[in-house]
Amino acid sequence: MGRYAIVVAGDIAVYATGNARPTGGAGAVAMLVGPNAPLIFERGLRGTHMQHVYDFYKPDMASEYPVVDGKLSIQCYLSALDRCYTVYRNKIHTQWQKEGTERRFTLNDFGFMIFHSPYCKLVQKSVARLLLNDFLCDQNLEKANGVFSGLEAFRYSAEQLAGQRISVFSYGSGFAATLYSIRVTQDATPGSALNKITASLCDLKTRLDSRKCIAPDVFAESMKIRQDTHNLASYIPQSSVEDLFEGTWYLVRVDEKHRRTYARRPLMGDGPLEAGVEVVHPGIVHEVNTQHSF
Repeated sequence: MGRYAIVVAGDIAVYATGNARPTGGAGAVAMLVGPNAPLIFERGLRGTHMQHVYDFYKPDMASEYPVVDGKLSIQCYLSALDRCYTVYRNKIHTQWQKEGTERRFTLNDFGFMIFHSPYCKLVQKSVARLLLNDFLCDQNLEKANGVFSGLEAFRYSAEQLAGQRISVFSYGSGFAATLYSIRVTQDATPGSALNKITASLCDLKTRLDSRKCIAPDVFAESMKIRQDTHNLASYIPQSSVEDLFEGTWYLVRVDEKHRRTYARRPLMGDGPLEAGVEVVHPGIVHEVNTQHSF
């Protein structure tokens, strides 16, 4: 009891030239899991649906690019959302009945909603789809009157977030999907964990605006280089690292045995790294050799 766990998750999606390419990207998150958390998973409130479908798959192991059936994938996404929402709603109805509450669950019971977002239009369609589900269950139901937002919710004050229920919908092609909910703590006092989260994100817009915008043809050229050098041995990347964020690790070289060497742009005020890391080009990068081939 009382022990903490660190969960790190990351993903990258790259596509061949075509309609799917703009939906690519990369991201990562690190989470601390433990007692007295400001964001609490609601136990027993989770709807999951899985199905065997070839909407996205990788038959060519020599290529990073998947085969994508875009139209089918959208159909799968929305059908999975329907099923997950139905299961979630049935579970919360059962929970409420045990507590003596007799009413229907609707989207108005979510303060905020977060979706797997390959592109914004699909998120808009997803909210409309859930509204349709509510309507089909009760055609006398008034339409949802909430203004829903996703991760941008954390730009609100701690007081505005306290006690809210946040829905999270996750979808992975192939496919597997889950809809679950997070309850925000009621403690929004100065110095509370929730207050610290919102304070740490007060410059979120500034950080997002600091990203560099490049022309599509420049991006296409970068992807062409990535494609041509995929699985290449005895290779030294030639791309500039000047636009990388401080602290970013990047590939320095791949030797003839596919052993990879990485370097890191230092953070402001960096001290010596852990033992075993060699410092090269003092003041510019720290370099480390991996012990594995990929």
